[in-house]
Amino acid sequence: MLNPTIKVIPLKEYPLEQLEQEWIALFERSAGCFFLSWNWIGSWLSILPNFDNVYVVRAVSTVVNKPSMNNDALNDYTLDDYALDDLLGFGIFCETHVRRHGFVTSKQWHLHRTGNDKLDQIWIEYNDFLLSSGDAISSHQIRTAMWQSLLTSNSRSQNVDEYIVNVAESNSYNALKQSLFNQNHAHSFTFELDSKQLGFKTALTDSKIQDYPNKFSKSSFKQINKTRLELSKLGDLEIEYITNHDAAFECLNFAKTWHIDKWASSQTPSGFCNDAFIRFHKKLCEQNNNDQKVVCIVARLNNQVIGVNYIFIDATTAYFYLSCLKPQNNSRIKLGLLLHQESVKYAQFQNLNYYDFLAGQSRYKQQLSDITTEFACYTLRRKKASFVIESTLSKVKAYLVRN
Repeated sequence: MLNPTIKVIPLKEYPLEQLEQEWIALFERSAGCFFLSWNWIGSWLSILPNFDNVYVVRAVSTVVNKPSMNNDALNDYTLDDYALDDLLGFGIFCETHVRRHGFVTSKQWHLHRTGNDKLDQIWIEYNDFLLSSGDAISSHQIRTAMWQSLLTSNSRSQNVDEYIVNVAESNSYNALKQSLFNQNHAHSFTFELDSKQLGFKTALTDSKIQDYPNKFSKSSFKQINKTRLELSKLGDLEIEYITNHDAAFECLNFAKTWHIDKWASSQTPSGFCNDAFIRFHKKLCEQNNNDQKVVCIVARLNNQVIGVNYIFIDATTAYFYLSCLKPQNNSRIKLGLLLHQESVKYAQFQNLNYYDFLAGQSRYKQQLSDITTEFACYTLRRKKASFVIESTLSKVKAYLVRN
């Protein structure tokens, strides 16, 4: 097994053009999830107010002419002492300082998030380090080595109290927990599961995908056919696939009012009410390329937009991110189901393997899919007296509420 060299570098000291080049090069050797592409990460960085307290964690397999292996020396050598093929892993953390309950203080590092609700409303999923998937060393080994370095030996991260990873795939981090804690690498930390939820996706290579979603849910299939019939009574229905970056963002901008109205009374209002969310997606649309891109699946009635599915595409998967649907007076019209059928058709046409509904247990996701995934939010928390007291008081409070 190769022995990766792990380095933590303030983003302000890392030329952004170089980071982009290196990130893209590593992404091409990774599992290739859209949420870890430079399209997503670069767009996210573009909405940060500044790069203060933002850190790049980088793993490389070899370092040419590196100095002695003490931590201070490792923090001094130049960024250019390796080749692109040597890159094994990348991650970006944002630092925050919080106070809870008046007496608990914590220095937190958030992976690919900021800790600020408005900036984090873009909601990354499949959150993880960007990892090489080569044969010489597995992505699990690289992930473990990077976390081991952060938790035990890297000088820049020694005062971090909590590492927070939101919406990670459970399988990867359950394996990480076993590797780190069974080997006693992280004896000064606990590995906390904060929350979890299921996700759903559909395999597009199965014969069941013909006449989708008839073999998953006959009732949904009938509702889609009824929707087409009812819409045909009102005029001409057209489906359009928009990949042009300007047109895609204009389409979202036009339809956003429906999304805003739908979520207006919820605890989490529409992201379209959030300027950072809008700026992020404008940038994301601008970064479209042939391999990682955003696509709007648009339904038009008499040449007027009545619904939009906003999806992300990588080499294997189409990810459903959100929809904007014009309210209909006719309860037989199910625009959402119709657009998912058309989105699956588009994904099939692109020879993709999956249509992913992402996290969330909405009934329609379960009805239209055949694969269940699990996502979770984790905190790797330093063992401190104040955290032990906080945890004990929380358990006592929960007990009193139950009884």
